[in-house]
Amino acid sequence: MKWKSIAGIVLVILSVAAMYYWETRGRDSFLLVPVLAASDDIEAGTIVGEEDFTVLRVPPETVAAATLTPSEAVYLYGQRAGRHIRRNQQVAKEDFGSAAAQVPEGKSVYVLPQSWIYSRSSSLRAGDRVLIYSMPEKKPLGAYTLAFVRDNAEQEVFDTNLPSGVLERTAPSSIISSLEILCTEQEYFALFDEVQLAGPGSLLVVMEGNLWAGS
Repeated sequence: MKWKSIAGIVLVILSVAAMYYWETRGRDSFLLVPVLAASDDIEAGTIVGEEDFTVLRVPPETVAAATLTPSEAVYLYGQRAGRHIRRNQQVAKEDFGSAAAQVPEGKSVYVLPQSWIYSRSSSLRAGDRVLIYSMPEKKPLGAYTLAFVRDNAEQEVFDTNLPSGVLERTAPSSIISSLEILCTEQEYFALFDEVQLAGPGSLLVVMEGNLWAGS
């Protein structure tokens, strides 16, 4: 009868383990669904990245209609928050827009055609500040904010490896075809005139700042 006692003890242990799993993880796995939420308060106008989001598990009845799933977070990276979002608040696509979503007064979105560009970094993304030079004279033409970074299909280029810094931008979703900047009409006409003087393929577009700072 000793084996029956051992079997009884094993069954008791298994029952306790199963109950513990259900209370700690099983209940959430079966009864709650994962949603994308803000990891901390996000101020309106913030350009967001991986660190701005977290995954919460909530009852199905509390999921808002437009809430994104965790796998959709990558499509928000490089976007600008259109309103203040509270910590742990579920997020929707409508909460964000491109870097051009809030165009400063007096400025608009202008295209830098591929034919104008002498060289540019493949790591450029929407929201970056860039310096533009006329080549080969290396003449500075000013600093601008990128509103859009497009591929050949006119889709926004973003990073697929969820980078946390500029130097980790190693896996873009596609190849950059065109750049669009925020500037005034006069600034754009000045760039146009410079290209007419220097010729096609004369603009060098580089990221503003020291990329190696703090390394």
